[in-house]
Amino acid sequence: MNKKVNYSIAKSIFIPSTIMVVIVMLVFTCLVYAYIGYIVERNNEKHLAHNLDLFVETIHQDVLIGANHLVYNKCKSFSRTSQVASVVITNSLNGKVLCEFNDNIESKSIGTTKVSAIYFDLAETKRAADVKVSFSNKLLHNILLNILVYLISAIIVITIILFFVIKYTSSKATKSIEELANIFNGGSLNKLACLEYNGNGRKIREVETLYSNAKDMANKIILYQNQAVVNAEHNAIVITAQQVSHDIRSPLTSLQTVITQMSDEIPEAPRTLIRTAVQRIGDIANDLSSKREKNEEKSIKNCKEQDKSIFLISALVDSLVSEKRMEYRANANIEILSDLNNTYGQFIEVNIIEIKRVLSNLVNNSVQAIEEGIKGKILVKLIEDDIYVKVYITDNGKGIPPHLLGKLGKRGGTYGKKSGQGLGLYHAMSSIEKMGGKLKINSEVGKGTSVTITLPKSSPSDWFVPEIFYDSETCVVIIDDDDSIHKVWDSRFDFLRIKPEQIIHFSNASDINKFCTKDKNTFKNILFLCDYEFIGANENGLDIIEQNNISDNSILVTSRYEEKGVKEKCKKLGVKLLPKGLAGFVPVSILQQSKIEYDAILIDDQPIVRDTWELVSKMKGKNFKSYSNPEEFFNEAKEIKKQTKVYIDSHLSEGRKGEVIAKDIKKLGFERIYLATGSSRDEFPDNMPWISGIRDKTCPFLES
Repeated sequence: MNKKVNYSIAKSIFIPSTIMVVIVMLVFTCLVYAYIGYIVERNNEKHLAHNLDLFVETIHQDVLIGANHLVYNKCKSFSRTSQVASVVITNSLNGKVLCEFNDNIESKSIGTTKVSAIYFDLAETKRAADVKVSFSNKLLHNILLNILVYLISAIIVITIILFFVIKYTSSKATKSIEELANIFNGGSLNKLACLEYNGNGRKIREVETLYSNAKDMANKIILYQNQAVVNAEHNAIVITAQQVSHDIRSPLTSLQTVITQMSDEIPEAPRTLIRTAVQRIGDIANDLSSKREKNEEKSIKNCKEQDKSIFLISALVDSLVSEKRMEYRANANIEILSDLNNTYGQFIEVNIIEIKRVLSNLVNNSVQAIEEGIKGKILVKLIEDDIYVKVYITDNGKGIPPHLLGKLGKRGGTYGKKSGQGLGLYHAMSSIEKMGGKLKINSEVGKGTSVTITLPKSSPSDWFVPEIFYDSETCVVIIDDDDSIHKVWDSRFDFLRIKPEQIIHFSNASDINKFCTKDKNTFKNILFLCDYEFIGANENGLDIIEQNNISDNSILVTSRYEEKGVKEKCKKLGVKLLPKGLAGFVPVSILQQSKIEYDAILIDDQPIVRDTWELVSKMKGKNFKSYSNPEEFFNEAKEIKKQTKVYIDSHLSEGRKGEVIAKDIKKLGFERIYLATGSSRDEFPDNMPWISGIRDKTCPFLES
């Protein structure tokens, strides 16, 4: 069985560095030797050519006057030089050999043969004799061999020196880190809090920062531990506070209910519920920290504009209804339902702490209005129009008498609660009005009560998935450790009659990593629907997406969509988010064959730009379409040919970036996407492969 070898930091630096140095030195030696060899051979060729020219000059006159004995003697003398292997001189007129010497040809290896001629006239039109000389390359080989020996010797010496230098520096640089690791392994917070870095006289900036951060972390943990002890001592005071007893009862009950059912492997639903309940408790605690116990009215007025954020109302209601079902599951006569049909993708800008508190309290009121022995039914329903989203909370409780209905919502106004102080509805109405909405109560004695909350709609968040598009060449890969989610997606895609072999299921990180390594390229298009959290795994869904470089065609399906860290990582990777509870509601559409072909499409929120392009396109006889916002384009994208050029402004309304929205356009199959912007090209990153080009806002038809 293979055993993993754990190296120290010093070895992990030293070994690769040494190997790299050896490789570099070998490559350097080969390159230097090749260069020197080239220079030596070139100079040797010049030298041999020069020697041949000198020899031809010495015998030139002798050949012309027919002094063959002189030619013979000079030829013999020339053949005895160290680099000459053989000499042959032939009469060009009759082909007779004037002289030939090749006695040294066996002892000298022939390297180069050069030929020259002797002419009767200066114009070199009539040849008198041909001279052929073979030169030996033995001397050249000896020179190159000596150079190689000297070069290898020098490289070996340099490598040995670098070996010891690397060993010394790596050991010295990592000694402090290894000491810090030993302290961490010891688990002593006090040692970490007293940690000092000396660096043996030479401090490394990064290591010094590591020591400083470790020390600060230990001090903060100790401080938090001390604060926890102090807070525990004040629990009795906190519990008696009116606001706390009114707000925390519901999520705390849900949390306690799930804890009793916990096992070693917690399934998805209870795990999500625990997280939601804990988050609610944290939200309420954070909100109370800025409020005074005896000044509730002032605290409601302090619901500032900057406390508002944009939230998906259907996900918020779905999460709250799930929490309430668990809270009242012991009461078999209470049925809590939700109706989220046709409201997917509706956002509101609210204070999330306040809206959760309001909805939770209103559901509690409905439960308390159900009389004993009656089968209670509570419905939380969403309805939307062009401007508003309405939340209806209806019950079949005992109802409220008309003469008391007008008093509800005022401080002190209550009905049907023995210990009620009239704060719940008063707080709800005040909070909803601060968010720009309205709260209305209708009731009939003996039939029940209906509470209507009307809130203005908001534009969708950048992370939101408005619709999942699918075509016949797409493979859908579902990654989740909860089998029920796989069944939800199967039911969604079964409805579209997608082939079973085009839907692939994975329940752990290792399997999807293998798929992305080996099989991903076998499919033309892939849509990854990935969970965030996997039981017992070190990697989360975003880690899997990042490691396998699949962010451009992935959607993170998670119940942790509201967490700031998750949103920030998704934004960094360019990954869209889908609340897991809404997997059954997100529209899934098949991309049909495109019907309309345009010469160009423009998405720009400035009317003057759109009007200018419209005017130019009419003058040039071009088929052109413009949109004031991306939503208009996405509504018609299925009917447009994917070869169409799409131009989009970088700065759209509500702070949205065109280069970000262009990713979603790319996913629909459009390949020719351009940024038409007034900004400089230098303001944009170079690595935007989904963008075909960046240009100004001049209509491209003017260029043709």
